[in-house]
Amino acid sequence: MDVDGHVHVWSDDAGRYPWRPIHGAEPPTIAGSAESVLGVLATNGVDVAVAVQPRAYGDDHAYLLDARRHHPERIVAVAALDPRDPTAPSALEVLVADGVRGLRLDPIGWGTRPLVDGTARPLWDRAARLGLAIELMILPDQLPALRPYAERTPGTTVVIEHAARYGAAPDESLDSLLDLADLPNVFVKVSALSSISSEPPPHRDLWPLLERLFVEFGATRLMWGSDMPWIGADAYGPAMDTIRALPFLDNAGRGWLLGGTASRAFGID
Repeated sequence: MDVDGHVHVWSDDAGRYPWRPIHGAEPPTIAGSAESVLGVLATNGVDVAVAVQPRAYGDDHAYLLDARRHHPERIVAVAALDPRDPTAPSALEVLVADGVRGLRLDPIGWGTRPLVDGTARPLWDRAARLGLAIELMILPDQLPALRPYAERTPGTTVVIEHAARYGAAPDESLDSLLDLADLPNVFVKVSALSSISSEPPPHRDLWPLLERLFVEFGATRLMWGSDMPWIGADAYGPAMDTIRALPFLDNAGRGWLLGGTASRAFGID
């Protein structure tokens, strides 16, 4: 089963699903309905999408939940909540009862302090007790604050989105990511590669870094994600081909990145 480990979905009906942007996000101006995104995936032979709550909706998950209800076999929903909100743990309980399988935290948006001062612990611990995967939109210099949390709940899958937005040159940014490879519950999304590469697919400038991630984490802890609909329908096939072209992956490794790891992380049957 091929799984896209990172997409977003939104409606063009702002009356029914009003925008509630946070962290500097703006309402998207491109199509992003569940049907349009899933159509692109289907055309490229991808069965399931891990749909992550977009910043443009804030903590209003109405469209994400409706999309999951309409496509229960094809959408795995990841909610996004702010740990600074004391009601977030109880809100997460409600979302899980409605089918959510993961929680997105956004230190890029709300800063590192909630991780450092412990404000994030109640929400983190609730997600862990609920058996959710926890993924983070996080930058390299914020990663040291993540280690105590990953160590705190070793049975919880922790997923770093977009490989922490590392650049194309090996430096301390990559080192801070590789430093977490010794924790077996830490996974990495090699997602949104077009946003961190200076070259078109197959993003050869990123191959040395992707190989280092493969060596340190192994294919079973790396998952690919397109970041649809931001990359556009025409770029979808080439984005998948980037993973297929990586010379250090065998067929089994490609299988993990293109579906196996996401299935393992999010409990996709």
